[in-house]
Formats: sequence, structure tokens, C-alpha cells
Amino acid sequence: MKYYILTSSLNLNTILSQERIAPQKYYVHTYYEVLPEFAGYGDMLFLFSVIPTFSIEDDERDNYPMVIEFDDDTQLNDETVSKYQSESCEVLFVGKSLYLTPWNCRILFFSDEARLMSSLSIKDSRCVKLEDRFLIENIRPEEITLSSILRNPIFLNCFSSRKIVCKDDNYDIINITKGAIWGNIWGHKKSMSPDSAKLKRLQRRMYAIIASVISNDGNCKPQFYEELVTLEQHFHDIAYPGIEDEWNSEYEIIERKLHELEVYSIAKRNFYNKRGIFVLPNADVMSNADVKDKKEKWNFYRNEIIKAIDRYIAQQKEGVVEDKTLFDQIVVDDYKLNTDDEFINLVLNLIYNGELSVEKLRRNRADVIKKIASEIQNHLREENWESSSERKYMLSLYNNSENFEPFSLVDSPNIALISIAAFIMKGENYDDLIRYLEEEGVTDYSYVLTLWGALEGYESLSKGVFKSLLTVENVNYVNAQIWKEWKPYNAFPSHAKIISTVVNGNAISNEGQTSVLGFDSFFEKLQTSVGKKKAMPNDKRVYENLYNQFGGLSESFLDAVKNSRLLNSGKGAQKYMQKAIEKMLKEKKEERNNIDLFNGNKYFYDDSEAWNIIKDIVPDASKDKIKQDLEWFQAELQKPRKIRKYYQRIDENNDNESIECFCHLKEKQAPYFTKELREQIRQRLLSHYANR
Repeated sequence: MKYYILTSSLNLNTILSQERIAPQKYYVHTYYEVLPEFAGYGDMLFLFSVIPTFSIEDDERDNYPMVIEFDDDTQLNDETVSKYQSESCEVLFVGKSLYLTPWNCRILFFSDEARLMSSLSIKDSRCVKLEDRFLIENIRPEEITLSSILRNPIFLNCFSSRKIVCKDDNYDIINITKGAIWGNIWGHKKSMSPDSAKLKRLQRRMYAIIASVISNDGNCKPQFYEELVTLEQHFHDIAYPGIEDEWNSEYEIIERKLHELEVYSIAKRNFYNKRGIFVLPNADVMSNADVKDKKEKWNFYRNEIIKAIDRYIAQQKEGVVEDKTLFDQIVVDDYKLNTDDEFINLVLNLIYNGELSVEKLRRNRADVIKKIASEIQNHLREENWESSSERKYMLSLYNNSENFEPFSLVDSPNIALISIAAFIMKGENYDDLIRYLEEEGVTDYSYVLTLWGALEGYESLSKGVFKSLLTVENVNYVNAQIWKEWKPYNAFPSHAKIISTVVNGNAISNEGQTSVLGFDSFFEKLQTSVGKKKAMPNDKRVYENLYNQFGGLSESFLDAVKNSRLLNSGKGAQKYMQKAIEKMLKEKKEERNNIDLFNGNKYFYDDSEAWNIIKDIVPDASKDKIKQDLEWFQAELQKPRKIRKYYQRIDENNDNESIECFCHLKEKQAPYFTKELREQIRQRLLSHYANR
């Protein structure tokens, strides 16, 4: 059964970063702003069977009423939940975290402005991984108000006698475990063959040398050039084994002649280039080039060698079928993750117990080394520890941290120890950690990134790292590891915008009739209409920004396309795009004109019942005048734009825009239309209409 949790849009980033909503007391170290109506009830969540009307008074911030629609009987049925029941509403009192997924919830707003502004606020969030997977939509609340429920004597009596079974909140453990599992998945993806690891190490060193050369106006010192030649030869030996034998078999007979003609280096360069192998810039030519030319050539060479090595590594992974036992390395019990290696598990336990954190790792590595060495010692037992290779390796790591003595990361046959050492050295920073692993030629990243993910916790992981991993299959896998009863899904929910309303107590959805296309669907339809060759795919980002800014397909969106300087408006292929948008807009209007469902789908400017929506909040002394104002305003917007005397720029199909204009009508000339009354009317209209 669906229930609704009322909150503020200011909490959207926290809710989607953690993928849960909880009673206020559980947000100890995280920003969470509770609604004033619930300020005294920090030990529970209220779940309503309907969406009551409520508002937020906050002129200083973009702060809007927000509702979480929650539909997950499994989470609600695992304990006795106290509840209040009346004819109009049922309220559950829940004292635990509720975990959110794209399949068990929707994020709902009462207006397009609130939805768009709130959606934009999380676009740049590094910690919201699935923001484009959760359904974020508009909905209209019931006529019942939140205050009328909370002040009802029966509700208060039920609330005072409630019995809440509060379970231990497992969020901290789940956050570590989810981070560890995602880290493990990423570690498997990042792992490479020994040859690829060697090439990555070469790539790092060559990049550093060339960066130094470029900063020196393109002048390469002899010792650097010699090192680059050696590194490049290593690259050829690994990536193109046998290439020298191929050269010798074809050109050995004429090598002396090539040297005599001073064309040996040119001939060999051409030989390599024909086979797609990149070689160093010619040293003589480079030394005589001007500064700008030298820098450009070194830049080109650096980019090409990076691409060549990355291409080789990608080819090594192509065609490799993922083994179903890939993730058998880990298992989750009681929300905690264990791996198939006891040393790794010892470090994981320190993270779970709070004995190891990013701050502790950054502040004093030597202490962390001693702590982990002590755990390994206890595990091996004293008699096995003293002469063990593990003790020697950890001691070398400690001496490097404390006394800067030499230490070789890969000086151990045990990948778990190597992973632990790399994690200790660079585990608090992802980029530094990956760079370190590549510089040291490590091949297996699964353990070290498992530890890194656990240390960071899922909430803090950057979506930039995981963008390519956020598939349905991987999300299903992670959740199934944590929640054993997890039901797998085949796809993420569709993102068509659904506007629901309530008529005579019955919920009516215009899904399939007036839903607004998500941008990808809109652009695909646009491309189909004009033909993909004329669709200007390079302009897709500009269209997307305008589409989101103006709330989808509308007259305002079309005007913005026509006036955009970025789209070279009206010229060439662009005119086909504009005509296709005009056609889609016309079809949308025709579709709207064919729908009249209890007046629930009419636009504000064209709804003859609009007065009935607000008349009960208008004082008797002002009723006639404000009704006349409304009728005049609607009649003006019903005229074609070109012949309107006023509001020529207003998009009548944008309810938010037209309602705002009406509530500012005759602002300085109409004392009967007070500021307070305007705001009450505005809220009532916005709660009833939603922009289509």
C-alpha cells in the first residue's frame, strides 16, 4: 500500500545521497531540516495514506513542500506499527529508517517550479548517484490539511497512546557495506592483466616526463629523451610483440643503405605509423622548431601515447565474458560484508567498529599500520608472527611511514597485503590511490577498492566514479546482497511526468493522456520527425537545458529555441527542428482539447470552474471585484498572443506562469486584493493546477 511522507525540498540531497528517510534523531552527522509541524516528534516518521495540503513559509531560500511516496510492504510489515485511522486518512507511526529505491518510491512536488528547482539542486551533487533514476513528478494534494489531522483530538489521543517498536538503526553499517560492495564491483572492473598493468606504469612515467618537457617550452633534456626512447621500446615490446622481428625480416638487408641516406629514422617511423604504432617526435626536428610548434607536437605525442595504451588495455578486456562467480569474493551477513581473505576482513572490522576512518588514516598512518599489524599478529598467533613474511612486510611499511625508508608495494606475493598497504598509503583519496596502484603496476584492484569503498561509505562515494556502473543489474546485485528478500527488476522506472489529481475523493491520473515526455524521449521523437541527419545531435545539450528550464514542450520552450543564439536559429537544418517542435506542440494542444475529465485536466486560463476553486477564501466584500478580475484575465489569455493588449509574452499553457501573473494583477491599484489574499489564492491555485 502507498503511504506519503511529508518533508522539505531542502532535504532532497540528503535523502537521495543516503537513499533512505528516517526519524530526525538518526540524522546525527548529516543535514536534515524537519518540518515545524513534526519538530517535536524526532523519534518517528508519520506516513499518511493520503497527501494532505501543507505549505512552507521561507522567503530566504528555495524551499518547497516535498512528499515521498513510499510503497514497500516488506519494510513496513516486519514490525508492529501503531497507527491512527479515520474516514479520510490513516497515519502510521514508524520509528526506523526506510530505505528508498527507484522502484519503491516517487519524489512528489505540488508545482513545476518546485520540481524543476529541486531537481536542478541535486544535478551537481557528487553524492546523489541515482538522481536520474528516481521518479520526480508533480501531484496535487487532497483538500484535507495537515493541521486538521494533527490537531484532531482522536489523532492526539491515538498518538499519546502509541506503541512504537524501535529497532536498532543499521544505517551506518549498511552505508559501509554498500560502499564496500560498489568498491568491489569497481575493483573488478579496474583490474587488468600483468601486461596492461606494466603499460599503465609506463604511461604514468611518460606522462610525467612529457608534462615536464612542455612546461620547459618544449625543450627535452637528453637524459629525459633517452628515458622516453627506452620506455617507448618497452611499450612496443609489450603491446606489439614481434614488431622488431617484423622490421628486421623486411628491412634488415637495406638498413645500412637507409643509414647512409640519413632516412633510417623516417623509414622506421613510417613503418610504425602504417601499423598504428606511435613513436616519439623526431629529436632533430623538435630541436629546430619554434616554441609553440614544439609544445603542440609534445602535446600531440602525449595524447596519442595515452590513447594507444588505453586502447590496448580496452582490447585486452574486449570479448571477456563476465564470470558468474565474479562476486563470490564477498558475502554479506547481518548487513556486514566479509571477503574470502581473513586479512581484508580484519581491516573491514576496524572500519565497522569505528576504529578506522578517513580522518584517522590521514592524521596518523603509522598508528593505523601498528593497529592493522597487531590484528594480523593476533590472527596468525605469536609463534607464527615473528618469522613471518607478513611481519617483515608490515615492518617495512611502518619504517617507510615513520622514517622514510625505502618500501616496495609489490614486494609481497600476497595480493591482500599489497591491497592493505596501498589502502593505508593512499586510501583516503581515490585519485591518489588509483595513481599509486598504476605507478606500482598492481593488477588486482578488487580488495583495495573494497576497503576504499567501505572507508568512504556509499553516501560519500562520488557518482563521477560510478556513472558507468549504475546499471539495473548492478543495483539489483548490491541490494540483493544486503536485503536477501530483494526482488530483482528488469529496468528502471519510466520517466514520463505524471500529474495526478483528486476529484470527489477519487484519485485520477492522466498518465498516458497528458504525460509530458522526458527529454530523451522528446529528442528521440524529434529526431524521428526530422530525420537523424537533420536533427543536429551536437545541439542536444542546448535543447536539453531549454527543455528543462521551461518545463518541457510549451510555447515558452519553442520561443526560447527560436531566440537562442547557440542554435543558429532559423538557418539550415535548424528550421526543420523548429517546424517539428511546432508540430509536436500543435499535436499536444489538440490532445489537451480532447480531454475534459471532471475539469481536472483544464488549464487555469481556460477553466470556467477556476472561480469555484478560490471563492470560499475570498472575503464577501471583494468577491464581485476579484471574480471580474479573474474573468477579464482569463479572457485576455484566451486571445491569440499577437492580438492581446496585455500579456503577449505569457505562455497560457504554463499554469505556474499564468497563476503568478494573475496574483500580481492590479497590484498597486486594487486595495481589495490584499497581499495576504493574493498569497492564499496563489497557494490554492498552485495546489489545484500543475503545469502541463
